[in-house]
Amino acid sequence: MPEAGNREKIASRLLHPDRDFDPDAPLPWNWEDTFKDLEMNTLIEKMARNDGEIRKVSQAAILFPLGSENSIRYRQDVVRDSIANKDSIRKMRSILQAAVKKARSHLFWITRSGRNPEFALHESISVMGIYLSALTELREITKGEKQNFTSEGFSKLFYLFTEIFDEEYSASMSSTLHRLGFPGGVRISGGLGVRSELTGFSLLRPEAARGMKRALARVKDRRYTYVLPPRDEHGPEELSNIRARGIISVVKVLDEAGEKVFNFIRSLSSELAFLEGCINLAEDLGAINAEVCYPEPVPDMESHLSFSSLYDMALSLNLGIRAVPNDLQAGEKRLTIITGANRGGKSTFLRSVGQAALMMQAGMFVGATEFSSSLYSGVYTHFKREEDRSMEQGKFDEELGRMDRIVDHLATGSLILFNESFAATNAKEGSEIAGEIVDALMDSHMTVIFVTHLAELAQYFTERGNGEIRFLVAERTSHGERTFRILPGKPENTSYGSDLFEKVFGEPLAGYTIPTEENP
Repeated sequence: MPEAGNREKIASRLLHPDRDFDPDAPLPWNWEDTFKDLEMNTLIEKMARNDGEIRKVSQAAILFPLGSENSIRYRQDVVRDSIANKDSIRKMRSILQAAVKKARSHLFWITRSGRNPEFALHESISVMGIYLSALTELREITKGEKQNFTSEGFSKLFYLFTEIFDEEYSASMSSTLHRLGFPGGVRISGGLGVRSELTGFSLLRPEAARGMKRALARVKDRRYTYVLPPRDEHGPEELSNIRARGIISVVKVLDEAGEKVFNFIRSLSSELAFLEGCINLAEDLGAINAEVCYPEPVPDMESHLSFSSLYDMALSLNLGIRAVPNDLQAGEKRLTIITGANRGGKSTFLRSVGQAALMMQAGMFVGATEFSSSLYSGVYTHFKREEDRSMEQGKFDEELGRMDRIVDHLATGSLILFNESFAATNAKEGSEIAGEIVDALMDSHMTVIFVTHLAELAQYFTERGNGEIRFLVAERTSHGERTFRILPGKPENTSYGSDLFEKVFGEPLAGYTIPTEENP
């Protein structure tokens, strides 16, 4: 292949500043639980809009968190650029998709063992021509619109098109591909072996099509010529074999070059697919006037969490209106306990935090006006499950088994979100088990957010008076109305089940008193 300029490793590097994005990496063991609990599948489907490639790469990007502030900001800038120039992103991805589809129609990916070398050569040249045409189109887009992009990631990509895949490279590639079609015939050198057999075949540099002057020059230079007799049946077959043995080396080189270009095109297409998914999600949130912001990662603090107007993006998109947002004052709290009224927004609050944590470390925007957080080595969920026929054990045993699997995969600095966990047994036993688990997680430098109705569990952590613990309560008005706001407040010994009774049966639950230690 021609060497036009500096031929460093070809890589798009839009999603990572120093490595390739791998859309085929095996997804984490718990990804289905995490996505189900946090309703991330709703967001993924909004991103994908029935596009399988966008769905696949978006899952991979979100499930493999970026581990540094620099890498997060690098991708955030690329996402910003993409949303601001969405037509260009969609146009570039469309060009790449069309190129791959057209190339596959030429059977370039089929194993060539047993194939005719000349046919293989023709196919390889055709596919390389398709790739060259796509790269040329991308370069033209770059030349016209690069001034609209400001991120480092797109600057690197556009450098490839303007300095590596430049006009000189395209012209040289086109010329080489034309000559590899051997318009002037195939020239092969060789020799005679010890038994006078032909050996040592080597393909010579292909010539252009012969003109009159070139033909005359070759006539003058001709020394030995052999013309096949008209009745020679084996001669043409042997010449064809010699031609094939010479061409096969070119096919191998084109295969290697085509594979490298294909890997670049495929990688860039995957990265653009994720960015198009971000564009789609931003458009859908914008359509319901739901604000978004780019989070501030705080790598030098443990268990930091702070936000303004954070809302559940999945719920908002399902409702067609922004869900009730919540605020949280800055604080480095290793444990957050959330209690309060049933159906008061606690689970929604928990999901909104989980969604934002995942999307922040995917380098995306989040549903809030402000959001800052520590970096987590992983996000894990332990939500209550409704009993169903597929369960092979009781709910409580299932909860303990699921917790055991989570512990096996935890790394220091993880975020664990509990939602009504360990409530499938009696309150005393559930509280004791939950308390021991949370203590162990805190001692291991994990961040825990726990939504619970277990009064004993809340009381246990209240009595400790630890400065690393934050208490939040689901707001309820004096008339029993839920505002769906989660506010700072000490745990209460009631979930206001009487409110639900009144809602269902239309009358107060008369004569019933919530049991307490003083009035059991």
